[in-house]
Amino acid sequence: MLKVHVKAGQAWSQRGFISGGGPFITEDRAIPLDLSGVTGDTLTIRLNPPLGFWAIDYLAIDYGQSPAPEVKEVALTSAEDQNGNDISTLLRATDNSYQILPKVGDWAKMSFDAPLESDGMKRSIFLQTSGYYEIHLAKDQPEQSELIKTISALAISSFARNSTILATAR
Repeated sequence: MLKVHVKAGQAWSQRGFISGGGPFITEDRAIPLDLSGVTGDTLTIRLNPPLGFWAIDYLAIDYGQSPAPEVKEVALTSAEDQNGNDISTLLRATDNSYQILPKVGDWAKMSFDAPLESDGMKRSIFLQTSGYYEIHLAKDQPEQSELIKTISALAISSFARNSTILATAR
């Protein structure tokens, strides 16, 4: 996480953070900041990113008052697996019973009634889930040693820097 410090008077204090999403460039983000104690007409923000892990193109501040977003949780309306089996009852409960997708290519399709859009507001939808996943790796294929070396802990910084440069050049 990249800490966001704000200067209030002569003191710096952490007022927010930006979650990491690397090694690739992520979407635009809006970060709420507590500006209590900041006086005058200048806002000073300090970011101390580790070398090679962050590329920041643009920062802006919106001082406007936005209405609080309406949060609405919607229920699952239907769910089926790749064989057409109804799995909605299984997915509705948080009870340590899981939909298992044992083969590469297995899938599950879920439907929800999206909430209506409010006038003058954009709608964002997030999926709340529970459970876990395990990656299926082919046991009959050779280990990808060179790829593992490239993405190893020693190369992550270089990998992040190179993929950021490529993505920025578009």
